[in-house]
Amino acid sequence: MVQEAQGSKAPVQRTVDKVALIFVPSVAGIALLTFLLWWIFGGHAALPHAVLSAVAVLVIACPCAMGLATPTALMVGIGKAAQNNILIKDATALESLRSVDAMVIDKTGTLTIANQNIDFTKADSLPLEVRETLKPHAREAMEDLQRHGVEVYMMSGDKEEAARFWAEQAGIAQYRSQVLPQDKEDLVRRLQQSGKRVAMVGDGINDTQALALADVSIAMGRGTDVAMDVAQVTLMSDDLRKIPSVIRLSRRTVRMIYENLFWAFIYNIVCIPLAAGVLYIFGVDFQITPMWASALMAFSSVSVVLNSLRLR
Repeated sequence: MVQEAQGSKAPVQRTVDKVALIFVPSVAGIALLTFLLWWIFGGHAALPHAVLSAVAVLVIACPCAMGLATPTALMVGIGKAAQNNILIKDATALESLRSVDAMVIDKTGTLTIANQNIDFTKADSLPLEVRETLKPHAREAMEDLQRHGVEVYMMSGDKEEAARFWAEQAGIAQYRSQVLPQDKEDLVRRLQQSGKRVAMVGDGINDTQALALADVSIAMGRGTDVAMDVAQVTLMSDDLRKIPSVIRLSRRTVRMIYENLFWAFIYNIVCIPLAAGVLYIFGVDFQITPMWASALMAFSSVSVVLNSLRLR
């Protein structure tokens, strides 16, 4: 799953691919124009220089830096998530996580787990507040999400009193009680219609409708197979702090992608004219030769990879 995710394309990569389709013929055109201008204005004596200038333009242009900008950052980001027991199914999920501003979360099995300290042969006579216990760090995770601008909605099939109790325990102000699977899906849809980017977190069959509809779906690794099959992200532990953690990782990864693209474009914008000899127009006797062009081209690709590795 991790290998497949690392090889998938994020939406931003498709935009870069379209730019590359224009970039490559444009560079070929600039190289041809460079050759003709040097030859026309310099005469036959400038023919060797015209050839070297055109070659320098072709060598220094680096579409590979733009091509590497997105996949290198994604590979590192998805790999880092896997090291932290978070399995991301595709690059689109990692990119989408950064813009999540609303989260719908199931209660039983997601926020809470069965209380191991009670006798379940007598559980029917015990209130729900005793039968279950909040997962470790659940409240910390929910408060972290809300502190960073993510609205959290707890959904529970329990009665009003029990749902209110666990919402208060988890630090969640907005909750629904006695809900059916359709109610979870309806809430996700309403939030989306109000302009929210919605993540759904669940662990069971009754969560799959909402998981399938959400912008980003997150399943618990100890949940049902069908929930994990629908979900784009799977948490392999019960530590809910992984959710704000993976959102932060998504934001850092996407920021890294844009940094890589920025430097790749700046490199080409600055270096291609210098290789063509544009400074001669301003009386400056300087031009990048093919030898230095090859070194700079290689360095631009290496710099993108090294920048992406900072995510580790």
